[in-house]
Amino acid sequence: MDFKFKIESISSGWVQMSAAGSGNTFPMKVSNKSDPLEELPDMLIKLNDLCSSGDDFSDSPNDGLYLFWEGSDSQYTLKFTPLKNRIVKIEISLCENVNAGIHIKDFVSISAEVQLDELIKSVRDEMLALLRKHGFLGYRSEWRKSCFPICYFLQLHKLANGESLKASDFLDELAILSKIGNSI
Repeated sequence: MDFKFKIESISSGWVQMSAAGSGNTFPMKVSNKSDPLEELPDMLIKLNDLCSSGDDFSDSPNDGLYLFWEGSDSQYTLKFTPLKNRIVKIEISLCENVNAGIHIKDFVSISAEVQLDELIKSVRDEMLALLRKHGFLGYRSEWRKSCFPICYFLQLHKLANGESLKASDFLDELAILSKIGNSI
């Protein structure tokens, strides 16, 4: 069970990233018509809530949560299916022909299972690498859609460290960022 998202670069409104699992790597080039660096952490937080509910999901193996990311004349469909013991099955499909916005046919490109806590840490680490490289202002100028999703970053950081997502005040959040900054 090994699956990771790797953010390779952001530039001119595009995120070049890859998904790797089960010995396969699948490259994705996502446009700023989507916002993967907000949508993916949000999905992980939703999955954390679901997996913390105590449900073993054995009665609904085909149910899943979806993300849809726009590429260049293509669409990526990401399906996240919670399983037992905080395991999540991830399937990423590619639709190469998006004709006038009409979704034609998906081809599953990669499928793997991963322990949710490891995926949370991995995505948090990728976001931290982006901050190290670009900073908040550089991220905004490269991505051209939105500012760095600091709220999601802080939430993933708390989850990765076994903390709850309860609200904290501004000074506590600055202290977390300062601690992260000092560890760089």
